[in-house]
Amino acid sequence: MAVPFILLGGAALAGITGAVKSVSAHTKNANAKQIVAEAQNIYDEAREMLEEQRTCTAECLKRLGVLKVDIWSKEMNDFIRTFRAFKNVRMESDVAGDERLKLKCQGTENLKNMEVAALKATEIARAGVASLGTGVLAGIASYGGAMMFASASTGTAIASLSGVAATNATLAWFGGGALTAGGLGMAGGTLVLGGIVVGPVLAAAGLIMNAKADENLASAEATAARAETAVEKMAVMTDFMKKTASIAENYSDFLVRFRSAFYPVVNEMKYMEQRTRQKQKRMLYDSDDEKIDFNSLTEAEQKKIHQAWLMAQIMCSVLSEPLLTPAGELASEAQTTLQNARNVCPAFAQGRYGF
Repeated sequence: MAVPFILLGGAALAGITGAVKSVSAHTKNANAKQIVAEAQNIYDEAREMLEEQRTCTAECLKRLGVLKVDIWSKEMNDFIRTFRAFKNVRMESDVAGDERLKLKCQGTENLKNMEVAALKATEIARAGVASLGTGVLAGIASYGGAMMFASASTGTAIASLSGVAATNATLAWFGGGALTAGGLGMAGGTLVLGGIVVGPVLAAAGLIMNAKADENLASAEATAARAETAVEKMAVMTDFMKKTASIAENYSDFLVRFRSAFYPVVNEMKYMEQRTRQKQKRMLYDSDDEKIDFNSLTEAEQKKIHQAWLMAQIMCSVLSEPLLTPAGELASEAQTTLQNARNVCPAFAQGRYGF
């Protein structure tokens, strides 16, 4: 008669075991959902920080791009036109700092590049900087000479620069709309920021979203691991963009202050040309179509031209130095060039001329 009780006890034990397994499965399902939800939160927070920094960096690059166009079309254009009015200009000089000039725009042969950039900038200024998108301005800020020195026919500057920006993944990144609105377009597949390929990082959002419907604990843990990896990579990208914004601001700060010193020197050179031509006219020597011989100038006037040329080289070097490499990394020479520009003239470094 004991058998029925044994069978009953076995059935009860089986029921209890089944209930425990059911509770355990329910707990695992709940844990899986919680893990995925937490992964979604940390990913969303990191992506929001990335988007905010992208907007901030794009604005810094846009400001620098606008400033570069303005300087090329005004001070640099005036310098080039006036400098071309003189002939036989000797670059040997005892102007302070000349022997220590180790920038990238030395020699009068660089005038051609300066002229191309100034012509492009003047065309853009006439049409209005607003005719350029953020991506183009970011390109002028980021790639300097590579964007401005490329030859283009008159009237095509805006089109040619816009074409470069449209095919450059980095500029598409800074010039696009919000990431959530698909502003990155097709650039994510090729874009690298701070050594990180952007596409897979942003694609992680879809993987996390799909995992919400999966109640498997192992799958949830794998999703969380992917989210953590994406978050780490976004932190690297965000830090890269902070550094980019910082150096862009440093360049803008230098250019604003240096142009305040450069402007009066260029004006003095223009007045020198006017005075010389007026003097020649009084001597009944019509030379409007002739260049002024550098050797006919006083020593003080020659030094003024040397000073203007030295400052133009500094300005050209900073305007044309790329901040980013084509691979989407910070250019190693960007900080060095800026520091050289700050140090090349002791008078500027010591606080004169607005420094």
